[in-house]
Amino acid sequence: MERYGFGVIEKITDRFNAWFAQADRRSHGVLGVLGATAKRLGLVGAPQAAASLAYYALFTLFPLLILVVAVGTSYLRSDVVYEAVAEALNGVFPVVGEELIRNNLETLMQQRTSVGIFGLIALMWSASSFFAVLVQHINLAFPTARPGNLIRNRLFALLIVLLVLLLFMASLILSGLTSVLRSIQIFAFLPSETIWKTISLLAPWVLSFLMFAALYRWVPTQMASWQATFVGALLATVAWQLAAMLFGWFVSSGMLNYELLYGSLAALMGLLVWIYLSCYIVLLGAHLAGSVDVRARRRAASGGEA
Repeated sequence: MERYGFGVIEKITDRFNAWFAQADRRSHGVLGVLGATAKRLGLVGAPQAAASLAYYALFTLFPLLILVVAVGTSYLRSDVVYEAVAEALNGVFPVVGEELIRNNLETLMQQRTSVGIFGLIALMWSASSFFAVLVQHINLAFPTARPGNLIRNRLFALLIVLLVLLLFMASLILSGLTSVLRSIQIFAFLPSETIWKTISLLAPWVLSFLMFAALYRWVPTQMASWQATFVGALLATVAWQLAAMLFGWFVSSGMLNYELLYGSLAALMGLLVWIYLSCYIVLLGAHLAGSVDVRARRRAASGGEA
């Protein structure tokens, strides 16, 4: 009876594999890539990895805020820095956690003191902890990439922190230029409101795509192909933007009441859940890019047949 049961399972498995291979050929390898992505996500324990990343992100977030405020207020007025940071955070954290972060940001702005060079180094090191772990997990998503060492991961993490600071300063400059352009009506031949609404709608999508593309292209120890980079970044961008909309709507609608479950810790738990979802989306895009990259390398090695 036991042998008969195993025989039935083997027949079902063989039929499924044959059907999947046929469907994969008809989809030009798309199903195979998706299957490989799902398999890799399970092998590396992506849910657990996202949870560990969320843990590191929570402890990295506020040192990063202190670093941004310390650098920003060294050159600009504190109210300008506060508005810029608050606006940037609103785009990253939908609804849940916004009040928590704003309250901490206000306290930080009120109690800030001058930070010396050693203080800046310590803040950069603390703020890079999350990015060092993120670099490690993104590299794991690419099977052909060799394992990265701790020094490389930390250097990449410090580089990302520096890029965050540079992007923040650049956003302040662009914000000022935008105000000037609107005041002189350089696009007078077009409806100005239409232009700025279009820019405000497209900017988050474009910036998200560029951010994911940079992570998937240059973070792995073996540089990914442009095709893999594009596919992974596109999926991650769409998933992240849609998740932000749905999560924000879900919380604001009252269907998800964190206060009922966690009381005074509701904002913190909501923030942690959103960071977890964001980290999982980053890993999902990375593993899809890794699967596409493996398929592209196999096709190149076999002369275009896969």
